[in-house]
Amino acid sequence: MNKRVSIIIFALIVIGASVGYYIWESGSYVAKVGNHKILNHEYTFFLRTQKKNAEAEAGAFSEKEIRELWESPAGGEDPVAIIMNRALENAKEFKIQLIMAERENFRLSDSELSQIRQSIDNLLDDRESASIILKDLGLNPAQYKDMIIKRKLVEKYVDNYLRTHNVEMSQYIVKLEEWKNDPAFNLVKNERVLQKVTNKSMILPK
Repeated sequence: MNKRVSIIIFALIVIGASVGYYIWESGSYVAKVGNHKILNHEYTFFLRTQKKNAEAEAGAFSEKEIRELWESPAGGEDPVAIIMNRALENAKEFKIQLIMAERENFRLSDSELSQIRQSIDNLLDDRESASIILKDLGLNPAQYKDMIIKRKLVEKYVDNYLRTHNVEMSQYIVKLEEWKNDPAFNLVKNERVLQKVTNKSMILPK
């Protein structure tokens, strides 16, 4: 094999790898908040939570009731689209708070992380509990751990904000709304992936 052929083959490999990475990367998130991605499993966590809450509030527990709930327009609107938008809003709020924590170099301590991970591991060691939780949320164990750790960070950040700024939760919520309306935190949907992840998460009983 001569040098020119080797260079061409190498170039094709590099291009192929780059294209493959781009396809994978572009399919890993459903939206962006500014330059920060809302990852598929972050959105799925909130979507499945919204789904379960809506079913419980409607008293839809049987397969028939669940199917009727999601196939019946609510006030002329698609109920799946309604909870999709709610989940996106929840995910945006969540991401903004993570961004603010990062900007302020706010972290969980090593001991806190260790305790959280141990608690999650203990829960997941119970196969029955783990199966129910992961099935309901549509996540794998690694994704579930990631979300719980991030939620604990957000909880700690909010608690610290309330104390250091000497404000009530109602005042913090007003501040969060200000952040949400900041153009720097505009939500840009990755429509193709968003619909794919939503459809997968909203599979109805047959």
